[in-house]
Amino acid sequence: MSAVPLPVSLWRQPVFSGLFASTALLALGGQIYQLALPLILYELTHSLSAMSNLRAVEFLPNLLLAAFIGVWVDRVCRRRWAQRSLLAMAAWQAGAGGLAWSSRVRALA
Repeated sequence: MSAVPLPVSLWRQPVFSGLFASTALLALGGQIYQLALPLILYELTHSLSAMSNLRAVEFLPNLLLAAFIGVWVDRVCRRRWAQRSLLAMAAWQAGAGGLAWSSRVRALA
């Protein structure tokens, strides 16, 4: 009788661990962004309508472009698409940080 090998735990797979950690950090960052940005805008403007307009402007691209972008993404290599989008996000963040650091954009005090 041959012994059946025990399945390897998913948590011991390095690829899964990296994927899980990056997805968890991305989700955490997104939730912090969704909470902090309207509060920062309210602190700056003291306007509830500005907060609601911010939410509408954030949601509008999802509503209008989601179907088209979904079809386009399904036709390209997902790995390259994910890598390029992460590089673009990192570049935007570095650019925003560079502008804030050089005092061209006044940071919240």
